[in-house]
Amino acid sequence: MASFEDIGLGCPEIPLQETSTKKTIKTETESGYLRTRARSVRSFKKFSLKFTQLSDVQLQSLLTFFDVNAGESFVFQHPVTLALYNVVFDAEELSYSYNELRKVSVDVSLREVW
Repeated sequence: MASFEDIGLGCPEIPLQETSTKKTIKTETESGYLRTRARSVRSFKKFSLKFTQLSDVQLQSLLTFFDVNAGESFVFQHPVTLALYNVVFDAEELSYSYNELRKVSVDVSLREVW
C-alpha cells in the first residue's frame, strides 16, 4: 500500500486541522420529537494539510502521487501523534498556487477509510 510520507513533502504547516465525524440518522416524528441513532459504529477523521513552501520537484511528486492514488486508499502518518491512518484524497481535484519566491502552496484534504 502506498504511503503519503513517501512523497517527501516534510511536515505540513501547524496548526494541523483535524475533524472527527460520526454520521447519524435523524427522524422527526409528527409530534415534533427527534429520534437519532448512529449510522455506523465507528467515527472517521478528516485531515486538512497545508504546505506553503514546496519546490517544483516536490509539487511534481505530489501530483504524480495524486494521479496514481486518487480513489485508492493509502497510509498517512499523523505528524504530531505519529498514528497511522488508511486514507483517501477527500477531493477530486488538487489546486495549488505559486508565491513570489517561486515556492508552491497547496492544501490537501484526506479522509479516513476502513
